[in-house]
Amino acid sequence: MSDDSFFAAPRPDSSRPDATGSAAGRPETSAPGTSTATISSDDPLYPYDAVVVASFGGPHNNDEVTPFLEHVSGGRIPPARLQAVAEHYYRMDGMSPINPATDQLVDALRQAVVQTGSAVPLVLGNRHGAPFLSDVLRRLRDEGARRILMVPTTAFSSYSGCRQYREDAASALAEAGVTDMTIDMLPPFHEAPGFSTANAHAVMNAFSQIPPTPLQATRVVFVTHSIPQGMQDASGNGRPGSDYVTQHMQVASHVADLVHQSFGNMPSWDLAYCSRSGRPSDPWLEPDINDYLRTLPGQGVTSVVICPLGFVTDHMEVVNDLDVEASRTARELGLSVARSATVGTHPSLISDIVTFMRARAAQALGKGQVPGSWPSPCMAGCCLRGDGSPCRPAISGSDELPQESTSMDHDDAPARVRVDHRDDAPSQGGSHAIDGPRASADSGHSSEAAAEPAADPSARGAAGSQADPAPIPVVALAGEAAPAGRKLTDEPAPASGDDSASAASTPSTPARSADHVDEDENDVVVAPARAASEHDLPGRAERLSQEPAGQGAPHEVVTDQPTASDEVPEGSYTEPTDPRDHSVIPAEVNQASLWAMYSVFKVSKPLPASGDRRAAIVSESTAWVDESGVETRGWYDLGGLRADADVLVWWTADTPEALQDAYHRLRGSALGAYLEPVWSSLAVHRPAEFNKRHLPSCFAGVAPRRWAAFYPFVRTKDWYLLDPAERSTMLREHGIAGARSTDVKASTLASFALGDYEWILALEGDDLSRVVDVMKDLRYVEARRYVAIDIPFYTGERVEPQVWADRQQHR
Repeated sequence: MSDDSFFAAPRPDSSRPDATGSAAGRPETSAPGTSTATISSDDPLYPYDAVVVASFGGPHNNDEVTPFLEHVSGGRIPPARLQAVAEHYYRMDGMSPINPATDQLVDALRQAVVQTGSAVPLVLGNRHGAPFLSDVLRRLRDEGARRILMVPTTAFSSYSGCRQYREDAASALAEAGVTDMTIDMLPPFHEAPGFSTANAHAVMNAFSQIPPTPLQATRVVFVTHSIPQGMQDASGNGRPGSDYVTQHMQVASHVADLVHQSFGNMPSWDLAYCSRSGRPSDPWLEPDINDYLRTLPGQGVTSVVICPLGFVTDHMEVVNDLDVEASRTARELGLSVARSATVGTHPSLISDIVTFMRARAAQALGKGQVPGSWPSPCMAGCCLRGDGSPCRPAISGSDELPQESTSMDHDDAPARVRVDHRDDAPSQGGSHAIDGPRASADSGHSSEAAAEPAADPSARGAAGSQADPAPIPVVALAGEAAPAGRKLTDEPAPASGDDSASAASTPSTPARSADHVDEDENDVVVAPARAASEHDLPGRAERLSQEPAGQGAPHEVVTDQPTASDEVPEGSYTEPTDPRDHSVIPAEVNQASLWAMYSVFKVSKPLPASGDRRAAIVSESTAWVDESGVETRGWYDLGGLRADADVLVWWTADTPEALQDAYHRLRGSALGAYLEPVWSSLAVHRPAEFNKRHLPSCFAGVAPRRWAAFYPFVRTKDWYLLDPAERSTMLREHGIAGARSTDVKASTLASFALGDYEWILALEGDDLSRVVDVMKDLRYVEARRYVAIDIPFYTGERVEPQVWADRQQHR
């Protein structure tokens, strides 16, 4: 390795943070004891004894920042220069965004594996932070594991996203002193349809974060990590059209197609890069996202959506380079900007990764291959570094190359090999010119280098048997660009300037003034030269996704916080078993705008004695209310349970304005003339703090039940000042208590600033006594100590409005 190289390399054990020092105080990620004797041959992931999700790692607090940076840099960056990078972390109290994001991903994968019926443990192993990969492998070895499946948290293939993981795994085995363990690695999963689906959903959600903009004035820019030109040239699996840039172009094109299919249109799009580092004179992939943004005003673009296509989860690069630097550049240019979410734990992606895992297990038994075009294990010469440095030992692949496909840089360096797969394919990378947005098949990126289109990318295969896992149709890997963009308004676009700019006219990426540590899965550098620097659902959440529910792994595994247990947290969303209910995708529910209003009335004067007259009043009034666009979840007869109220009406809608309109319509209707308001509250769904799979039943596909109890509650002031871990523990206990009664459905919605309460809760059940039991059980949990207000209660039977009106004749 040359002195001017800043690529991450294996570190001696003494250079890493002390697992009992800076990492102290955090629970160690451990795997249940296992061995080949305890994993049945019928297990969906047999013959593997464990699955290790391999990630980059990051600091968890300020004390870990410096040891983390020293471990990544391997002593090649002076302490004073590393301190500039450390400031990025100190601004976030030392907690890298990569840690909670990776915990969420691991938790989602673990729960999806459990759903397949597998007993194979799934654990996390980091390359630069606790739990270290070498420690995890040593512990698994001690517990009896001999064959491991490694799943890198990276979707695309290059040295940093593929080969370096293989090398680091081999180094971790050596460091751990493990000589009798086999590690297979899952191939890149960017071809999985769930990866494109997740990105398409994120882009569509981001459209709502920019103002209404003419189609021609809107741009979508897909962003990935820049890598050196040499690494780009050496990337891929050795086949034409498999290089790093082409991988991204193909997926971006497919994402654009999916957006077009859902919305009927798609703005023009292009591919740009971020996190370029190293010496300014070294060629890296361009354009830099900031340079790209500077070209847009001259093209008449006024709004831009930035999609972090190349990144699976949030981390320091996404947060700093896109959310801070690129967004600041856009605002300085007068552009409206929104950054779409990373794919993270999107259920479609999680389902596909687990199906890939099952297919890799079957392949290990000699039964088929992993879906897609990527060989597993890696082909010889796959994803070399591209800078002439020797290859390190690596797992899950061979470095033995056929003579005709190798070129030796030096006769005395047989381990340093290259594969030239450019002879029969045009270059897909290089110093990428801004050659205009992709709006038609004539995109400037030749389709000759692309693989043959695969099966229908919208198809979703259910998980098959161990012997024959269901194939995943890979995305149609054609080089053509997306169709014309989504029409955001009917207004004409402003006159644009030059439609394209040449590479020569592209501003060069400026030299950076501070050091930078890449902690994403293209963690190519610790380098000098870096300056310190979703909700467009057309209606209900289910309108966003066109995929049928119930195919593949269940769409219930979505979490934005780590949980206290490896088991599915109690109260989590699961696929419905009651035929009255239907499936939803939790991620979409959590991203949607979902509101509810609970309005209580008492009868102020007797309704007409004539049944026909009452029927006409009720029919006309409810029809008038329905025109507001709300959904009426139910009318609840409070008679006999309250002396001061007679009926509660529960409405849901996408906006609070629709609910207010419904309320006004009922008050102004013929029926409203007989009703006097008693109590009313507005509330909105917000994702749960610790378990994003905990969904309100009213928005989770659960049909209304016969009885419902409604009440507001307010926490004590002390509750919000407790340590989050303590609150999480108490809420888990609360969830376990409630989950014992699966027949009672809960809907907890937030009402902060919407009235006198913090939360509004509804409990629904077919048996009223079961609702009573649940409320009693919840009195025995620790969190009960932190409730200040939980009255009034409004409980009643759900009836048709006409039935309720007729009952009033017995008053």
